[in-house]
Amino acid sequence: ISVSPVLRISMAPLGNTLTTS
Repeated sequence: ISVSPVLRISMAPLGNTLTTS
């Protein structure tokens, strides 16, 4: 998987919020 680190960092908080909710 070739995903830019910036994208991963940007999407990390989103997944965290979904998991927390």
